[in-house]
Amino acid sequence: EDTYLWRQFAKLGELSQVEIPGFDMENLKNSNVLYTHYKTISTFIDRARMEDPVRPGLLLSNRGIKGKFPVVMVPGVVSSGLEFWNGEPCAKKYFRQRMWGTLTMMETLLLNSTCWINHMKLSDSGLDPPGIKMRSASGFESADYLFPGYWVWGKFIENIADVGYLPKNLLMAPYDWRLPLRHLEVRDSYFLWLKTNIELQIKMNQQKSVIVSHSMGSNVILYFLHWVELIQPGWVDLNIESLVSIGGPWLGCPKVLTTFLSGEVKDTAQFGFLANYMMDNIINWKDRLDLLRSWTSLGSMLPKGGNKIWGTKDGAPDDRVLKSDSRRTFGHQISFTNVSANDGQSNKTMEEAIEWLWKVLGEERSAQLKDWYSLGVSTSPTSKKHATEDKYWTNPLESVLPNAPNMKIYCLYGIGRQTERASFYTKREAEDGWQVPYSLDTGVLLPEQDCAFGIQDGEGDGTVSLLSLGYMCVEGWKKKTYNPHNVKVITKEYFHQQGRPLSLRGGPGSADHVDIMGNHQLIEDVITIPVSYTHLRAHETGRNLVC
Repeated sequence: EDTYLWRQFAKLGELSQVEIPGFDMENLKNSNVLYTHYKTISTFIDRARMEDPVRPGLLLSNRGIKGKFPVVMVPGVVSSGLEFWNGEPCAKKYFRQRMWGTLTMMETLLLNSTCWINHMKLSDSGLDPPGIKMRSASGFESADYLFPGYWVWGKFIENIADVGYLPKNLLMAPYDWRLPLRHLEVRDSYFLWLKTNIELQIKMNQQKSVIVSHSMGSNVILYFLHWVELIQPGWVDLNIESLVSIGGPWLGCPKVLTTFLSGEVKDTAQFGFLANYMMDNIINWKDRLDLLRSWTSLGSMLPKGGNKIWGTKDGAPDDRVLKSDSRRTFGHQISFTNVSANDGQSNKTMEEAIEWLWKVLGEERSAQLKDWYSLGVSTSPTSKKHATEDKYWTNPLESVLPNAPNMKIYCLYGIGRQTERASFYTKREAEDGWQVPYSLDTGVLLPEQDCAFGIQDGEGDGTVSLLSLGYMCVEGWKKKTYNPHNVKVITKEYFHQQGRPLSLRGGPGSADHVDIMGNHQLIEDVITIPVSYTHLRAHETGRNLVC
């Protein structure tokens, strides 16, 4: 039992078997014991990291492949470290240490969870609370490893360095992933910083830049492309060679809907096992819900396109052939098993679910999110309104790709993983005088319909649905409506290959949303784009993504 629990706990690292005498999960209820165990485990993880002799970068280097275009890396949600700069007395000793990521996060959260929450939570305006200043870490260390041994960009950086990349032609562009995207510029001048550093890269290397983004980083870059074209038309075509999106949630993510509705984040891949354990066992439900709702950047990943993309009660474009005669469409985005016990709530399509979310969040928070992000579909996205109002810039169904006919977009993403697509809800009893009106109905188990613990799974990369990953790439941006300047869009899917039974991060063939960053084939493909060695061929999905 201890060995099994150790493997679960060590999902942060790359080990498969380690004997630690006296390791007992029951002791983890004691925060000091947990912290001591984690430091011990981190030591084992550091010792276990060994050079991979067959990693893609080395193989490409042995073939004489060298870098050409400079590269900018833009991380996704939760994968950039956040540092303490100023705040309450309880955190003063952590000056410029990370309260998100590394052992400091664990120490603060375990020993004083209230202090940690107060510094990680944003104010009602979507900015810093009074007297508190948390900022993104900087440099490669900001997003290479979220925790000791838990790589995000670490493997990619190691491999691209094999073909000659150095800080002169390789840049990490971290940001405070909690902020609404508009506030990245308002508070941190992030987009001005990004524009300036890309221009510096180009001057130093005499080549256009290639942007490589992961997850929500693709939404951030889509916003940036509109922002920079508004202040300097033609900049994108002049300065950007390619945009490489890895697992980009172009049309949002259904699990963000459940996050905002009830604060339930189980199986959120980016958090990793340890962070998930802490969020579920150390922070109470109310504090967790308030914290997650304050991270209004997540609004950029609310599902976009309404019923035209996600389906109606009569059917959805990604409905599966089920294992039984009973058929349940994904068009029922939220369902209730007992209508009479849930105040007469009926099953809801995506559009109805979004409207329900606005009511649950309340007038003030809903008005903010509507002002920051638009979730609809436009048949005339070239209008001045869509070009100048930034709420449209993260929605590719209400905006157009920039006038950059020489730029290429690569959509690279995983498939073959069970991915949250729809959910069952039930009325929740009040706890200690506080109530979340509804929560996931974890008693719903329908294996013949790929539904467990109130979540119905569909196709995707384990976090983002295929519709969101692929529709714009294989169809939407093939239309003049959304791509009037004929930007070339190339798509490649990576089918998930399960690693060894004891592999903690999925192995070199994993297509999981985060673990794909260590996928050998993807790493090779991404590296060959900026070295100008080869180009991926357009790849059709073979699925009905027509909406």
